[in-house]
Amino acid sequence: MDIRIQGNIIFLDDFYDTEYLNQTVQKIVNLLSNYEVVEDEVIALSLSRTPLMVCTIFALLQLRIPFFPVDGNQAKERLEYMLVNANIRKVILDEPWCHHETELEYIMIPLLLSSKEEITERTDSLTEQKKFHSSLSSGQNFRSSEDGNRQGDIEKDLAYLLYTSGSTGKPKAVEVLRSGLENFLCSMPKQIQFPKDVRIACFTKMTFDIFFLESVLALYSGFTVVLAAEKERTNPKLMIDLIIKKDVNVIQMTPSALQMLWLADRNLSFLSKVHTVMVGGEDFPQALLQALRDNTRAKIYNMYGPTETTIWSSVADLTEESIINIGLPLDFTKLYLLDEKHYEVTSGSGEIAITGQGLANGYRNAQELTNERFITLPFGMSERAYCTGDIGRYLDNGRIVYLGRKDNQVKVRGHRIELEEVDNALLSLPAVRNAMTCYQPKENGGELITFLISDSELNIEELKLSLEDYIPSYMVPKIIVQVSELKYNDSGKKDRSKMLEWYRLVEKEEAAATKEENEAVSTLTKIIHIFQDVMEQPATQYSKMTPIEEYGIDSFGYVTIIVRLEEEFGISLGEEALSYDAYETIAEIEDSVTRLLEINN
Repeated sequence: MDIRIQGNIIFLDDFYDTEYLNQTVQKIVNLLSNYEVVEDEVIALSLSRTPLMVCTIFALLQLRIPFFPVDGNQAKERLEYMLVNANIRKVILDEPWCHHETELEYIMIPLLLSSKEEITERTDSLTEQKKFHSSLSSGQNFRSSEDGNRQGDIEKDLAYLLYTSGSTGKPKAVEVLRSGLENFLCSMPKQIQFPKDVRIACFTKMTFDIFFLESVLALYSGFTVVLAAEKERTNPKLMIDLIIKKDVNVIQMTPSALQMLWLADRNLSFLSKVHTVMVGGEDFPQALLQALRDNTRAKIYNMYGPTETTIWSSVADLTEESIINIGLPLDFTKLYLLDEKHYEVTSGSGEIAITGQGLANGYRNAQELTNERFITLPFGMSERAYCTGDIGRYLDNGRIVYLGRKDNQVKVRGHRIELEEVDNALLSLPAVRNAMTCYQPKENGGELITFLISDSELNIEELKLSLEDYIPSYMVPKIIVQVSELKYNDSGKKDRSKMLEWYRLVEKEEAAATKEENEAVSTLTKIIHIFQDVMEQPATQYSKMTPIEEYGIDSFGYVTIIVRLEEEFGISLGEEALSYDAYETIAEIEDSVTRLLEINN
C-alpha cells in the first residue's frame, strides 16, 4: 500500500497544497536515499512542529523505513534509555541535541518553518547533502523494501516505535506494524461519518500515537490538516482561536483537553461549526458528553484502543447513545472479554482483549513481557490477542462498557502512566527512602499523588524539578506528600487504596479546620484558597510575589483557577486572562480582581 499525501496543510498563516507537500516529501526521500539503513533498523525522528515534520514522516513511510518519534527535550536519562533500548544509530534533526551521551549519526534538516517562502528556500537546498551531513559517509544507499534491498516478511514490517510507561520502572517500546497502520488508514473512515471538505485540527504531539489520525490518516484521506504550532497546542485561548479562525470542522481530543476548553468557553461556542468530535485516551465523563449534546450539533464519537493495537481499535457513536461504551471494532479486529485463564466471558465483566490486523509485533527487546501481554487464545481459532489490562462488561446489546484498570496503569491527560515507574524515579533520588504513587480520580480528570518517606525535611518543588531528569513532566505528580509511613496489605504489598483513604480523611479534617478559621477572609486569602483547592495542596504556602509558573500548574489547572476566581468574585477577567502568561504572580491577579470589584461596586 502506497501511503501518500492527498490532502493539504494549514500552518500559521500559510496554505500548503497537495502538490507542494508531495514535492517536499520527494526532496526528503531523495536526501534519505543517499544513506544506508540495515534490515530492521529504526531511525529516530526529532523535528520541530512544522509541515516539514509531517512530510518527513511520509517520506519514511514511502521508503518503508521504521521510525521512532522522540522528544529531544525530555528527561535525559529516559531519553538515553530509549535510544539504547531501541538500538538507535541515526536520528533526523533540525537542531542539534546538546545533552545526550549516546553515539549517533545525525541527519540534519535545519528547518524551522515560519513561512511558505522559507520552506521553499530551504527544501530547495536539500540536494546539497554535504551542507548537512559531514558526519556521514557518502555513496551509500538508504535502502527500502520496495527496491528489494531489505529482506524479510512484509507482514512483519515495522512502521514505527512508540514508548509507553512501563511497570518495571522503565518505558517499553511498542513495535507497531505497517500492516496495522494500513488497516487503520483504510478502516477508520468507514467508522466515522466525516463531513465533506474536512478541516481537522492537529493539536497532538508527534510522540503520542493519536497524532497519526490527525496527520497521516487525515492527509492520506484528502483532508486539510490545521497544524497547531507549538505555542497553539496547549494554550486554551489560542486553541479556541485556531478552531474558529481556521474553520475547523473535525477535532480529536482527550477528555481532559476538551474539558480545559470547556472551562474557557462554558457554552462550547467554539464548536459551532464542528461536525465531528472524537474523544478518547481516557474515561469519557458523562457530564462532558451531555455538555456536547446540549451545546453542539456535532456527531460525538468515543474512541478506544491502546498503542499495542495501533492507535484506535473500536469506535462508538455516542450522539444518541444513553450509555457510554467503546462501540464496534475496526475491520479485521475483534474484542473479547476474558477471565483469569484467558477463556471468553460471555456475560458480566472480564479483561478486554483485542485480536486482528492492528496487533503490534510486541515490545522491543522485551520478549518476556511480549509473551505475557500478547497471548494465543485457548479457544476458537486460537487467535493471537493483546490483553489490555482494561476491565469491561457487556451491555444487553453486546457493546462493551469500560470499567477501569486491573493493574496499576492509569491515564492522566491522555498519557498512559505506570505508577511503579513514578515510584522508581523517586527512589532514584538520594533523599527518598520509599515512595508510593496513587491515582486520585476527580470529576474533571484525575491526578497523581505521591506519598514518600525521607530521613530529612524535603523541599517538594525542588524534588519535582529533580524528578524531571528521570521522567517526563506529565508523569511528575501534582501532589507530593511527605509521610512517616506507607500503607500495606496483608501480603506485604503497597496498598494504594488504603493510602488514598488516609489522605482523603486528612484532607477532610484540614478543610473543616480551614473553613472554621476563615469565615471572613480577604480577597488575597480567597485567591490563595482557590489555588490550594485546585492544586490539591492544602499545606502549600503561596507567596504573592513568587512566579506562578514555579508552582507547577499545568494549563488545565490554570484555566480552572481563572474560572473559579470569576465565579467566586462575580467578575469577568476577560479572555486575555486565559493565556497562561497573563499573570506572573498572585499579586497581579489580586490587583486585577480588586480593581474589577471596585468598578462593580
